[in-house]
Amino acid sequence: GITALLQEPVEGAFVTALNAGDVSGAFSDAKGFVLLSPLLPGRYDLWIERADLDPAVVRGADVKPGEVTDLGEIDVYPRRFIDYIPLLWKQSQRQTGR
Repeated sequence: GITALLQEPVEGAFVTALNAGDVSGAFSDAKGFVLLSPLLPGRYDLWIERADLDPAVVRGADVKPGEVTDLGEIDVYPRRFIDYIPLLWKQSQRQTGR
């Protein structure tokens, strides 16, 4: 499943699976699991996104016909909103003239 810091499941992350001939997407459930079906056999790159998390990418997940592909745990990390504070402060200064 998808887990964040302290190994807590991540609910509501959007997972997109993409290969040369197929694309699919779904949200993770309360346990951090996601079911993408049906996918054509092949190698997929997975993008994991949620507004409060840094995006994560898993490359080369091998999907076989008629089988469930278990990728184990995928760790994601909180987005560092502190990176955006100086930008917002500068914009505020321009608007107020201070």
